[in-house]
Amino acid sequence: MHGLRQLSLHIEGILGHADMVNSYFLISGGEALLVDAGRNLEADSAAICEQWRQLGEPRMQGILLTHGHPDHIGAAPRLREQWQAPILMHPGDADILERLGNPFTPDVVLADGTELDTPLGLARVLHTPGHSPGHVCLFFEGSGLLLSGDQVITNGTVYVGEPFGNMTDHLASMRLLLELPVKTLAPGHGPIIDDGWDHILEMHEYRLRREGEILMGLRSGCATAMDVARVLYRDRGLSEEVLEFGARQTECHLEHLEGQGVVTKTAAGNWELAPS
Repeated sequence: MHGLRQLSLHIEGILGHADMVNSYFLISGGEALLVDAGRNLEADSAAICEQWRQLGEPRMQGILLTHGHPDHIGAAPRLREQWQAPILMHPGDADILERLGNPFTPDVVLADGTELDTPLGLARVLHTPGHSPGHVCLFFEGSGLLLSGDQVITNGTVYVGEPFGNMTDHLASMRLLLELPVKTLAPGHGPIIDDGWDHILEMHEYRLRREGEILMGLRSGCATAMDVARVLYRDRGLSEEVLEFGARQTECHLEHLEGQGVVTKTAAGNWELAPS
């Protein structure tokens, strides 16, 4: 898409595995807005600045962060200093920043429905909690472009779990996105795709199928999130560390199902199907 520049940065992802995270320049008429800022203060600020120079050193309107996870905010304070540009962020992720030692204080507070005049035109901020409490997406009504952060990615599925993840919120946010005429989807991880709405639907349906598999696990005698995770991932040869990670996400699914009245948690901390 004209005026949208994706920069994929190499990072150490979850559990030490190599991954890529995307930053985006929205650029037109000698001005630009950066969306997300990588993980590493030194390396990623250098890579982003090099891309900025290649784009002709546009005047930076700001640095918009889709959420407060470390792989999306790392270079933000250095870039703010260099460009004298404000950091824009939703306040819902303040607890995440506090846990990280408060590396910066956002300059502009984003809210659901905020309209931003960007180099690519008017964009609407969508508060899409679930992956994190303060996660936001940026939607352009005119073009159908959605910058989705980690609400929807295109190289896998999004982790939703502890700390701060909420599956009920995540699914509600997916339904919100499905109400929009999304065309181009620019994710936090993975390539830009043109069939954005179809991909959002696919990821939403994946979550619903996963909940069905979790319920089948309970019917087969599983009693804990780890029990269920061992069934879900039994053919993948995963380490205990990775299984523990999967169990945390399974627990988040179970908490959502509990809120729906489908499962209950016993006094001993085990999960079981709710009485019909």
